[in-house]
Amino acid sequence: MVEQVKVKVRGTRFFKLFPLGLALGLLWPMATVAQGVPCGDLPETKAQIFFELSIQAVEDYQAKNYESAITKTRKAMSICDEDPGVEYNLGKAYQMAGYCPMALHHFTRLAELKLRDRDFNKRIQRALDETRGECSDAVPFEVLCEDGGVLFTIGDMENLPCPFVGRLLPGSYDISAKKAKYFPFEAMVSLSGPDTVYIDIPALRSLDSVGYLAVQCPEGVSAFTLAGNGTSEVHACPWEGEVEVGTYLIAIDGVDEPLSVQVASQEWTTYAIQPIGGGAASCGCQVRQPAAAWPLGALALALGLVGLTVLRRRVG
Repeated sequence: MVEQVKVKVRGTRFFKLFPLGLALGLLWPMATVAQGVPCGDLPETKAQIFFELSIQAVEDYQAKNYESAITKTRKAMSICDEDPGVEYNLGKAYQMAGYCPMALHHFTRLAELKLRDRDFNKRIQRALDETRGECSDAVPFEVLCEDGGVLFTIGDMENLPCPFVGRLLPGSYDISAKKAKYFPFEAMVSLSGPDTVYIDIPALRSLDSVGYLAVQCPEGVSAFTLAGNGTSEVHACPWEGEVEVGTYLIAIDGVDEPLSVQVASQEWTTYAIQPIGGGAASCGCQVRQPAAAWPLGALALALGLVGLTVLRRRVG
């Protein structure tokens, strides 16, 4: 239950909701119809979504459903991140969920704003002192992505939007990034020191950009050369793996002319080399849909081709 109270701000009326008990230490967001207040200039539809998400997050917090409170508050802040009360609530939800470094991140940001509300500043300072006492060595980090619409996971924090700024305790963390219809990215990062660590996630590769090739050789042929799309590699035969979509030439010792094979998007092409006397050769080719489970080698190649994350540290 909440009590609705009318308040005047700069001559314009808006509504602020207060819980019937303030023991939880949260701030109820303002459903504003006023200019000059945090997030007060949002279009009506976005303002309604922002307000509803913020209220639902406080209700989740009251029910001790802190993970849901975090998710809904982050969604609200993706619409508008200018309301210090909503960010304070996010910090409290992180604190209660056991994510001390992330709570420290948000309380530090709020303390740096030096708000005019003395009571609110005192509340922020108390929360900041609590988290500093527990995780003062937390490392600030920022994740940047070349692609839009990417979600990433680092440590036990899942499905975070990119870009993202936060803090974690010093240590090594698995990081993965995903986007619909793209290959995932996976790497490990190390966080240490007081300076912000920047993590760059490269552009993800589209699933449509690759196909799968299996090469079978007759008796006596143990290797072949695969050339195309700017690469030339020698493989032991038989072989199968993931390659970029396009046309490839397959060459084997004792055959004068390399043989051509076309690899289509998201399909398996099986290429069977069939020698015909005197140094000529032919190919029996089959195209099939990829299996549900990729071969281990293909999966390793997929992850390897994504590239490594670039870590750089900005000092100062």
